[in-house]
Amino acid sequence: MMHSRTPLVAVTLLSAALLSACQTASVQPESQPAAAPKAAPATTAPVASSAALSSCDYRGAPMLKNPELKFDYQRGRPAGWLINQHGGDKTYEVDSRDGVLRINNYGKQYWMRLSQRFPAHDLVGREFVFSADIKMDLNPEGWVRTLVPGGGLTVVVRGQKPGTHNTKSVLYTTSMPNEPRHGQLDWHRREHRFTIPEGARFLELGFLHQAHGEMWIQDPQFIPTECIKSI
Repeated sequence: MMHSRTPLVAVTLLSAALLSACQTASVQPESQPAAAPKAAPATTAPVASSAALSSCDYRGAPMLKNPELKFDYQRGRPAGWLINQHGGDKTYEVDSRDGVLRINNYGKQYWMRLSQRFPAHDLVGREFVFSADIKMDLNPEGWVRTLVPGGGLTVVVRGQKPGTHNTKSVLYTTSMPNEPRHGQLDWHRREHRFTIPEGARFLELGFLHQAHGEMWIQDPQFIPTECIKSI
């Protein structure tokens, strides 16, 4: 009888061992692929509501004229804004609808600038943020000119350098400070912070287009940084 039970015990013990191994394996966590790194949040300007800005003390700082970009069809540009283009035949067209301004280059002129100009002698030493929502479909291919192709914000501060009599010298300037400057980009916020330098007389703010294709603009803002911090 003992000889007939030994194989059965061995089989029973083997089955128990296999069952325990299967149970142990079933609770082992499966290896997971490494988590993809989180994308860095997009840098956006601290856009403020009109109500918040109206309660802010600009302390004499100029406010943008016609930030809604309402179009003056008689002058062919948004009211309160000026257009400058490289000399020659007009090859940039501008139109505006529902607060969105479109600039299209359909020819060969080098550049086009839409801007506003303000007195700046009372703004020396103060920091400001110029920002806007921008969308673009700009193509640099074949742009053989010496100018960097693209589109974006532009800021120029003119005034008097120490030891000179010229009151229109460029004291500070930046063109298209944000990248990418061209390509197909959906709506995104662009901003530039700067401080008005000593000797400043005039400040020019606007948008530069110097490439093939179209650029769209909406909600431009020019805000003292102390207003942003107080909102």
